[in-house]
Amino acid sequence: MIEFMHAYKVYQGAVPVHALKNINLTIDKGEFVFLTGPSGSGKTTLFRLLSAYDRPSSGSIKVLNFSLNDLNAVQVPTFRRHIGVIYQDFRLLKRRTVFENVALPLEVRGDRPRQIREQVEKIIDQVGLFHKRDDYPDHLSGGEQQRVAIARALVHKPGVLIADEPTGNLDPHLAKEIISLLDKVNAQGTTVFIATHDHELVKAYSRRTIQIADGQIVKSS
Repeated sequence: MIEFMHAYKVYQGAVPVHALKNINLTIDKGEFVFLTGPSGSGKTTLFRLLSAYDRPSSGSIKVLNFSLNDLNAVQVPTFRRHIGVIYQDFRLLKRRTVFENVALPLEVRGDRPRQIREQVEKIIDQVGLFHKRDDYPDHLSGGEQQRVAIARALVHKPGVLIADEPTGNLDPHLAKEIISLLDKVNAQGTTVFIATHDHELVKAYSRRTIQIADGQIVKSS
């Protein structure tokens, strides 16, 4: 499902930055995994490689039978249609309604309008925002905006869901609501991989946890 084999990432410059060092990691289909570590430890870099926004300097990465080292410019969008990505800053389009933000991946894929409407309404209802479907992001709370981002990441039914600090801007109560929602998504068969620095949140859920520090995996439990 997800496999890193001796993956390194070095950012070249006057002083090269070794962001990831010899990452070996396997996540099986249907797992729910936390990735923890302090700021600057390599969490975001690992997720950028995982979602094909960057390439490893050496080593290999495979996700959903795609070899990410070998993807060309045409294949990258095809790969991303098989994964869902949730960002800490939501990245919602302010001039699009909740419905329109969530519909975007299906529009890009070229789905028919009727299919888009049915699928978007279903996923918006699942995240508890059907009554907000015609609202714009600026009219939503932080927790509601994150739910829209989750719905958008799930609307095309990805095999893998990647979430980079999805609760970083939320209070503890809302953070637990978001993780509980992702837990339900995982129960339906989606592999979920979450980066977080919230150790209290990790403790509240009995899930596999991978700890990264200074670009290296230092613990997996």
